[in-house]
Amino acid sequence: MRLELGEEKIWHEKCISKIVDAHPTPYDSIAS
Repeated sequence: MRLELGEEKIWHEKCISKIVDAHPTPYDSIAS
């Protein structure tokens, strides 16, 4: 089952946020 595009985007943003919280990196600028 595929997520709606909006839901998928939110899921990826949450995933990136967790990664950034755990490891502060240049991903910070990608997430914003």
